[in-house]
Amino acid sequence: MNILKTCHTLLSSFGPTTKGSTAIEYALIASLIAIAILGGIESLSGGISSLFSSISTAIE
Repeated sequence: MNILKTCHTLLSSFGPTTKGSTAIEYALIASLIAIAILGGIESLSGGISSLFSSISTAIE
């Protein structure tokens, strides 16, 4: 009987845990937000560059 309890305790320690899943989910969300920000900056960079070029030309 005591051996069965020991085996059950040992085997249950290998069961599924959710300790690290929250950290992984937050890391995935943060990486997706970073990718979205970088994509937005990439798409706006051409327009901002041409805006500053036109302002520079107007000042001269």
